[in-house]
Parts: sequence; C-alpha cells; structure tokens
Amino acid sequence: MALNDYFESMDQIAATLAHEVKNPISIVRANIDYLELVDSDKRHCKNYRVMREELEHVFELLQDFISFNTLSDKSISSSSLIQILDEAMSGFECKSGRCNISFERPNEDIFFACDRDKLRRAFVNFIKNAVEAVEAANREQGEIKISIRTESGKIITQISDNGVGMSEEEKAKLNTVFFTTKAKGSGLGFLIAAANVREHSGEVLVESNKDKGTNVTVILPSEK
Repeated sequence: MALNDYFESMDQIAATLAHEVKNPISIVRANIDYLELVDSDKRHCKNYRVMREELEHVFELLQDFISFNTLSDKSISSSSLIQILDEAMSGFECKSGRCNISFERPNEDIFFACDRDKLRRAFVNFIKNAVEAVEAANREQGEIKISIRTESGKIITQISDNGVGMSEEEKAKLNTVFFTTKAKGSGLGFLIAAANVREHSGEVLVESNKDKGTNVTVILPSEK
C-alpha cells in the first residue's frame, strides 16, 4: 500500500470512529443527566460524576486519535498569538484552588501566519499538562507562568510550572507514541502538539526536574 493510500485509509477510519463513538457517548451522557435529575435522595452523585469523567476520557482518546491522523490539513492566516494564548488559557483552573496561572503579555501584539486552530490546540495541550502537573504535586501554592516575546528573529513562548516534573528517563520518552506519565492518558497529546508546532517550522524544547517543575519553550520563526 502506498503511503498516501495508507494515510487516506487512516483518515477514513478516524472519521468513522468519530461518528460511531460520539453518538453513543452523547446518548449515555443524556441518560446520566436524566438519572441524576430523577434521583431524589442524591445518593449516587459520586457515581454520576465518575461516569461523566470516564466518558470524557473516552472522548479525549478519540480526539487524540483523530488529531493524530489529520496533521496534513492546513488553513493558514495571520493571527494574533496573544489572542491564541488567551483562548488556550480560557477554561483552565486548578481543582484544588491552590494554583495561579499568569500570562506576561508583551507591549505589542505578535502576529504569525499559522493554522490558528492547530496552534491553539498545541498550547491547550501544554497548558493542560502544566495544570495537571501542578495538581499532582499538591503544593501549598502552585504556579503556572506563561510568557511570549520576540528575540533574534524568533517568537518564544514559555509555559513554566512548579508541578511534579519529570525524570531524565521520562523526558527522554516524551516523543514516544503512547508514552504517558498519567494514570489516564493516550500518550498522543504532547506528540500531536509538538507535531503541530513543527508544521509551522517551529520547535518545542522541554526542561524538567523531578519534583521541581517543567518549562516548555515553543520557538516559532518571526515574520519579516
């Protein structure tokens, strides 16, 4: 089978999975909502929450698989990187309430010709990893710091956290398919995010120390 035929077949499989799995997930979610509504004594609230979380996990695995097989699609336009980061940050919060997420914005906006959605999804993944790492560390005060700047013809975005960090062995496996340090994870999230950055002629650098934290640096070529 030719390589193009292989990827076309994988895209078809991904599209079929998306259709066949999303519908049952939606039906199950609706039934959970109904059961919770008619549960007068609310004895099973924890069970409803667990079921929703597991369904969300299945949906995330599906999304990871679909994204992994649709990296060749492109829709390029000049976009505000500050706005992309703002959108990527929206909706994130630490469950423990002991986490602060800050964004150090430059004085002037930075524009970049990109596939806006793919770049946003990449930053969503990096921020999500940081939030989960801080939650897992269970510190008195978790910190996630995001910054963006231009330097020597490059656009540099950094996402730093004081979470659980990674050992040298774990860091070496970051680009391995299906490797994950999470109890629930596909191992595709970081791989897809890094691939999305590379599609834009960029690179992702990771510095991490066990029990101290992680710094993810995304380097993109600045526009002239």
